[in-house]
Amino acid sequence: MRIKADARGSFANLAIKTAQEHYQAKMASLQEDIAMADAAIAAQASAIAATQTERDAAAVQLDEAQEASIAAQNAWVEQTATVANLEKDLGGFGSIAARRVAAVDAAKAKLESIRDAIQKFRTLDAGAPTAAPAEAATEASKAPAVVGEQAAEAAEAAEA
Repeated sequence: MRIKADARGSFANLAIKTAQEHYQAKMASLQEDIAMADAAIAAQASAIAATQTERDAAAVQLDEAQEASIAAQNAWVEQTATVANLEKDLGGFGSIAARRVAAVDAAKAKLESIRDAIQKFRTLDAGAPTAAPAEAATEASKAPAVVGEQAAEAAEAAEA
């Protein structure tokens, strides 16, 4: 290319022309390859963006599922604790109920003996002889003490 185009021979001009054509063809081929690479890059970028969007949506769903799981586990723990506390409370009711039933039975027995004593007093008060006068006087003197003791025991049972 040091020699001017007019000074060159026909072979040199043909060789330069062929080289320029090959150069132009190679440049066009490379530009085509670049365009195709740009299109592939754009397609891959689009695919990456779609994948990232899907990944973000999946991450949100995962977070929501984990939050729901944690909330359900917390509710389960609360309910389990409530059940355990209730079972603990109910475990003591058997012995308490047995004591209360025994106290009620004792109070009923005392009430029955008091009613018997009252009936005896009414009978004595009405003048109907039920026993010998000496025995009646002895029973009459014992009755107020028995009634007083029974009333005190019934009050203690009711407090328990």
